[in-house]
Amino acid sequence: MKNPHDYALTLLNLADRDMRAFLALKNDAHWNVDPHTICFHAQQGVEKALKAVLVSRNLALLRKVGEFGGK
Repeated sequence: MKNPHDYALTLLNLADRDMRAFLALKNDAHWNVDPHTICFHAQQGVEKALKAVLVSRNLALLRKVGEFGGK
């Protein structure tokens, strides 16, 4: 498992990617993408950025998806 600092940086990079996708889709009318899809990328970016803050402050549980039987 990555240390919390490295994991937080990874999450911030992923959040940035999601936010860039959101802005590209929002600002480019020729894509004709459903608003729910556009907002999904914004939500994902915010969620990953928030998780990065929590991880960096050792406030988040680091676990793999499905580790406790969840999906």
